[in-house]
Amino acid sequence: MFGLIANLRNVYEIRSNSEAEYGRADILMIPKTRKYKAAYIIEFRSITDSADAQRKTDDTRMQINEKEYEAVLKNAGVSLDTIRRLAIILLGKKCWSGLRFVPDQKPDFTINTR
Repeated sequence: MFGLIANLRNVYEIRSNSEAEYGRADILMIPKTRKYKAAYIIEFRSITDSADAQRKTDDTRMQINEKEYEAVLKNAGVSLDTIRRLAIILLGKKCWSGLRFVPDQKPDFTINTR
């Protein structure tokens, strides 16, 4: 995954396993230009049973908030309303993702079963 994201290094500062407040975020993407305003916190989790997908997505999002990963982005001058918190849950070739745009927003949950 990091290899795919690395292609964006011209417009984002990409940090892998970067220390942030109370833990380490899997991937942080900090915009380098004003043209790309969104910043990303990406956390990955692997599961062994698809029944755990929703719970693991919620747990991962909760971890992002509890560990205050956005502190690094705020210190870099990123506005809170432009931070995207993304949980990616993997089970073999299946992938579930949960994206939260702002802390108060009800989480979206999408399933891709390719």
